[in-house]
Amino acid sequence: EIVSYGEHLAQAADRIVSAGQGTARDLRLYTLAGTFRSVAVPGTDPVTPALARLGRAARAAIGGGAAAEDPAGFAAALRDAGAQLRRVAEGTEHADVARELDTIARRLGLPDDVPPVAAPARQAAPEPPPPPRAAPPAAAVAESEAVPIEALAYDGESVFAAAEKAPAAPVTHPDVLPIESLAPAGRLGLERAYDRYRELVHAPAGAVAAPPLDEDVVDISSLCYSGRRALERAAEVQAEIARRAGSAGPLGDVEPLVRELLDLVPLALAG
Repeated sequence: EIVSYGEHLAQAADRIVSAGQGTARDLRLYTLAGTFRSVAVPGTDPVTPALARLGRAARAAIGGGAAAEDPAGFAAALRDAGAQLRRVAEGTEHADVARELDTIARRLGLPDDVPPVAAPARQAAPEPPPPPRAAPPAAAVAESEAVPIEALAYDGESVFAAAEKAPAAPVTHPDVLPIESLAPAGRLGLERAYDRYRELVHAPAGAVAAPPLDEDVVDISSLCYSGRRALERAAEVQAEIARRAGSAGPLGDVEPLVRELLDLVPLALAG
């Protein structure tokens, strides 16, 4: 985390220099002030309080206007701090990195008499709970407290004995139907379908007559559009063709409608 924070400081320095003059640079400086405020926390590692002191000095430089007056020098201090934080990953002693960070903080205006950030006080370990008390042995129980098992017996008549004496209620049987009466009167529809299937399979070719046609057979020509109805349908198809042609859809979607429109023309003329 410390190394990544060093990378962040180096990138922030480049953004401050590239922002130039004006509002953009000031916004980057004040955004960086919030970042420094987030690391101002105590810790046992010497780098952590040194980083907090650096953040204090940087916030003072931003708030007092020193960073805006000399953005190049402020950015150089940030780059040096980032380089020192990256040294932690190289195995450098944390105390050496903390001393370099304090030097950079004084470059930014931190007074020499600022005390280091105090490490958090360690909390005392909680006292262990008292050991559980052992239960008294069974022999310690007085014999006078024991209850004879005979004293727990029920004095009255048992409920089971009363139930045995009660007469059994007569069992009523419903009318018994013979199993043959539950059979269907004829073969079921599925059975008749299988009978017909076997008849068609085993019958010689041409021996099975076609089923008679229903008397209410409708001529297919009566279901087609004709006359006025064909013209109305043609107008609907023409409007749909115009709508789809104006959209961004593929022209292939219009082909079925064009074929229907061409079929409706002779139907309208014939009617």
